[in-house]
Amino acid sequence: MACKIDPVLKFRLKAAGLTYRDFSELIGETPNVVGLRLNGYLPLAEEKWVAWNEILDKLENQKSETVRG
Repeated sequence: MACKIDPVLKFRLKAAGLTYRDFSELIGETPNVVGLRLNGYLPLAEEKWVAWNEILDKLENQKSETVRG
């Protein structure tokens, strides 16, 4: 059974320069579970989706502040 794939989340990870392994270290999950969730083989709960997006927001804000400063 395939679950929903969030292409925006995958794009944001790539734009931030993160691999699944890098991101998995930030969130405390194994890289294979992160890959399975992002590719629709495991469900991505709403709470996790929100938390992952908040982490990416922080990373993007840090990156934009570094570019400005």
